[in-house]
Amino acid sequence: VDAGIDVLGKRLELLLEATSKLSNARFLVSQLSWERFAGAAVREASRRLGISLKGETMSGFNEQEYRRVFNSMELERVDGILVSDESEHFAYRRLLVELAAETRIPASYAYREHVELGGLMAYSFDLEDVARGNARLIAEILKGANAGDIPFRQATKFQLVINVKTAKALGLEMPSTLLLRADEVIE
Repeated sequence: VDAGIDVLGKRLELLLEATSKLSNARFLVSQLSWERFAGAAVREASRRLGISLKGETMSGFNEQEYRRVFNSMELERVDGILVSDESEHFAYRRLLVELAAETRIPASYAYREHVELGGLMAYSFDLEDVARGNARLIAEILKGANAGDIPFRQATKFQLVINVKTAKALGLEMPSTLLLRADEVIE
């Protein structure tokens, strides 16, 4: 499943709308992804939106590295974080949400599970829909379909999930227009 590279720009746009201003934002990402397509897409989106954004590259995915980058971002007075959709961030989702809360930096995540744990917002494809689609594909293969004949599936259904309790804790007044577009608002 691929949400397409444009989803990164949409996540950044939603974070800007939620915070009203991003003058010192970061993209939390691996060095490799920053240097390739994801980094290029985010740099282009930030340019188009008039946002000052730098890559906050991680040399590895572990608790020590997360603490290092969040300490750095706190010292640099970062005012927003866009978290890449790399699977390692999902594995450390609880720590990510805790560090964002401790440093009081609004963050936009790739998965709703971050928001359920107290993260500010997420815009992503529906993981349950993806799982159902994958189950159908597996059933087709088990019934004899050639896997090479099955088309690539690109996500078309996306969800915006916002945690208003977290917004209040960060001192953010979520625009009503944003809340009305949300698929789910966590109180």
